[in-house]
Amino acid sequence: MTIEKLQHKEHLLLRAPEPTDVTQLTAFENEEEFRHLGVATSFYSRHQILTYIQASQNDLFVDGSLRWVIEDSKNGQIVGTVDLIDYHLRHNRAEIGIALLPAYRGRGIARWAVESLETYAFSFLGIETLYAQVLEDNVEAICLFRTCGYVKVGVLKHWYRIGKTYKDIVVFQKINS
Repeated sequence: MTIEKLQHKEHLLLRAPEPTDVTQLTAFENEEEFRHLGVATSFYSRHQILTYIQASQNDLFVDGSLRWVIEDSKNGQIVGTVDLIDYHLRHNRAEIGIALLPAYRGRGIARWAVESLETYAFSFLGIETLYAQVLEDNVEAICLFRTCGYVKVGVLKHWYRIGKTYKDIVVFQKINS
């Protein structure tokens, strides 16, 4: 995959996280809208984020995950992340996830980021299957994954707890063809 494919028409680019991103990534990771989707039970510290960046090889086969930040190259702001997580070598599959700040939604950026990481995963890494878990009421994300050619393969009941409420998630899958 060439660097040109990792650049978007709106001066956005996909790249690996760097130590200079600590402040922005800490704020992003601790954003209330995204926190309920993770596994952490508390806020992330700058030290934790820096340690993650420094320890990561940003190599799916070494780390079991791969993170790209979506950067607005006009101002250097991180506007989102797109990830491969929960990689299984034996089964050659990984979960894909995306988070985008609200001001950058509805402009085709999420689709570009998902398709770019998907192309990288299928073509360069040789992944066989990608899947996504989407909250049942996240209409934008459901539309995104359907538009990108993912197929709904099931629903997991009461999968995420948000406050005192449990929510179902829709599971989407795309097989490398």
